[in-house]
Amino acid sequence: MPIKSGNQEPSAILHIDESTQQGSGHSLLIRCSQCFFVSVAVLLSSGILGLPLKLHRSGFFPFLLTFSPNVLLQILVVYFFVIVLQVCDSALEESLHDDNTYNSLNGLSLVETDTASNGGSPSTDHANHEETTSNDGAKVDLNLPKRKRFNMQTSSKITTNLHVLAKLFFPRWLRFLVGPLFLIEFTLILTCYALAGSEAAGQLFGINYVYMIPVFVISLSIIILVTYAIIQPIVSVLTLIKGLVFMFVCVIGVSLGSESHNPITTNWKYAADPILFETIALGGLPLCMPMIYEKFGKTKKEIRAFRNSIFSAIIFCALLNVLWAWSVLSVVPQLDSSCRTPTTNITTRLVEVKSQLPPDVATTTVASREMACDPSSSLEAALLSGTITTIPFTKMVIEKNPNMAFCAVLIRIFVSLSTAVSFLVIGASLHHTIIGFINFLMTLRRMKYAAESRAVPSSTGRFNFLSSNFFWHILSSSGFFFLIFCIAMAQPQSMIKLFERYVSIGLNFAGPAVFLMFQRVWLPPYSHLSIPLSSNSKVRPFRYLILLYYGGIIAYDLVVIIYDMVAS
Repeated sequence: MPIKSGNQEPSAILHIDESTQQGSGHSLLIRCSQCFFVSVAVLLSSGILGLPLKLHRSGFFPFLLTFSPNVLLQILVVYFFVIVLQVCDSALEESLHDDNTYNSLNGLSLVETDTASNGGSPSTDHANHEETTSNDGAKVDLNLPKRKRFNMQTSSKITTNLHVLAKLFFPRWLRFLVGPLFLIEFTLILTCYALAGSEAAGQLFGINYVYMIPVFVISLSIIILVTYAIIQPIVSVLTLIKGLVFMFVCVIGVSLGSESHNPITTNWKYAADPILFETIALGGLPLCMPMIYEKFGKTKKEIRAFRNSIFSAIIFCALLNVLWAWSVLSVVPQLDSSCRTPTTNITTRLVEVKSQLPPDVATTTVASREMACDPSSSLEAALLSGTITTIPFTKMVIEKNPNMAFCAVLIRIFVSLSTAVSFLVIGASLHHTIIGFINFLMTLRRMKYAAESRAVPSSTGRFNFLSSNFFWHILSSSGFFFLIFCIAMAQPQSMIKLFERYVSIGLNFAGPAVFLMFQRVWLPPYSHLSIPLSSNSKVRPFRYLILLYYGGIIAYDLVVIIYDMVAS
């Protein structure tokens, strides 16, 4: 695959508006900071809510051993996905989509522009003679004649998004599976955040979490739809705040743990227990990367900055997850023998979990088996009851040091803010995907009119608003957010189990999906395309590790789900 030379005209591979790619005049440093914080917002939520619970049998060091490869594999996924994003960009610009039902999607108009209007001279996209170097070292002339393209004079351009990626790089039969899978994954993740965020907000304000679900979901959905254009700066500021609060909470946990000398037991027999949640704790970035990618210019320097920002976010969140796991294990008992003595009634029902917290802490309602143990007394009890990690952690902190009562409020603020920020990022990524799908459908509609030599319907008529892309963007996204609200109100099984059993499959599918797309970019009609930042030949063989690792995780997840269904 050719590599774009440093002095190539940006117009040769760009299809994104200048103001967009330059981040409205912001410096590269600011855009990298936003990329870092948005990536942190994606990663720093699910892991802290449930990961330490899965360590109640294995302990810390087995977790450290199984978590380290996951960090490296996530970095590899991002590395290869950046290549795929660039190829998608270049393919849209070069209009090489005949084999994939994509014909001139990026620049659609009723007038062909392969020749200029001033006397039929060639297009000035490649006015200067340029060459790039392919992966095998061959020189590629960029002044080759381009296919006929169209130039759509509209703000609704086809840009790189999950729908376009699936259309370009997946076989036709797989597209029908990948598209719904992405949407289901978005729905499940947002439902989990809605449940966890509503529960934390209910504790914070002393309200039953069921009444907080409409407030949480509806208010955040409106914010996403209204402020979508500036959602990344908003998320960056909120992520900075929640990161500082989280690090302060971790320091409190480590400090109290060192004073209380709570024993941390290690059992290598259960080293595989946290593997599913480990992949969740650092998963989800491929769902959001296309949205973040649009803010960067398509030059080698900016693409490398984009990639390194995400690498930094992964490493930073991995370190925070390790610190959080150690702080929780050093404060909260891992096992509780009373949890293995069920009462006479072991049917699943809603129970009131009354933890020994200060009076200002509201009672939490969770889905649980009726057990003899208190869900806030240990990690094992919390896992069995479906309670998030912060409930037992808060209780133990206050028991060990009553002067830390303020920590309960601080943790509830953090969980509420953390889930809200993650909801904003994942929700904005869902909206970004829907925008790409709607723009694609509208583009096909205009292509149909162009092929039939008919005029495109005017947007100034009586129903011009109903025919606008913006209307369908808002309507479609609102429908999905309403679906998420309905599922959350139906009060499904606990957020922890929902995340581990079902969300993990979709998040881990991103690994094989990136592998398949990367394999496809080396085949015609994409093999000759020019991109700013190519992959290193020494790194490419490691892509097979992605397929093996995440394929194995998905198989293990399915076995666990089937086993639980049979056992129940």
